[in-house]
Amino acid sequence: MINIQIFRDIESFREEAVPFLLKQEAENNLILGLTMALKMESKPYLMAKIQKDGKPAMFMLQTIPSQAILSLHTGLDQNDLNQIADWLFDNKVPGLVGEKETVLTIADYIKNRGTAYDIKMDQRIYKLTDVVDPKSVSGELEQVEMVDSELVVDYLTDFHSHVPEPASAEEIRLAALRMINEGRLYGWRDQEKLVSVAVISRPTVHNANIAFVYTPPELRGRGYASNCVAELSKKALEQYDTLSLYTDMANPTSNKIYMDIGYEPVCDSVMVWFR
Repeated sequence: MINIQIFRDIESFREEAVPFLLKQEAENNLILGLTMALKMESKPYLMAKIQKDGKPAMFMLQTIPSQAILSLHTGLDQNDLNQIADWLFDNKVPGLVGEKETVLTIADYIKNRGTAYDIKMDQRIYKLTDVVDPKSVSGELEQVEMVDSELVVDYLTDFHSHVPEPASAEEIRLAALRMINEGRLYGWRDQEKLVSVAVISRPTVHNANIAFVYTPPELRGRGYASNCVAELSKKALEQYDTLSLYTDMANPTSNKIYMDIGYEPVCDSVMVWFR
């Protein structure tokens, strides 16, 4: 028998969720990183714990209107997931993101209750402990400075044009400036041109995520992204034990690039929106 507990207090949720999520830190990087970063003035749409036999079995967090994040679960069976699906349906949760089999099991049950869904992102989560050096190319990694902010905005704008819920121009501009100001954005510079970028995001206790890996279309296939991510990963591993990274399953090239430099798949993730 499961029990779903709703939290109204951020600190209470964090105190219970973080120890559970840390047990699979890389796989739970999304929900864990957001949970650890929640500010007291934040107003999440949903913070919940699923208990089974009196022990935590899954956590849920919704910080944006479109979907809630599900953590990896411990020991939940089909009947338990059906009960969770009923609760999500009754509470009109608009979408889900999390481990693929779990999310699709819940989504299919909700579909049988009359609410169809669309898969918005089909991803794989990778984990890195040691970098394998790629074939070297000209250029070097450097921290991106404000002088390149306009170019970063252009890169981030194109990057966001391919995600399910694109940000506004102002949101993109602010995100670019924030990444630069916080010193988390790095780039590969070749012949004075910033040819590829990547950012360190969602730091947790022993793990961080490498995200916003972008090379403009006309410069792809030259090894810039491989070298940028490899060198940034080395730098990040000086501070964290492991790194995580999400890839689009529809892009076999990027998946191969990351595996070639040492990233190993740990689980698949999917985003669904109900309609």
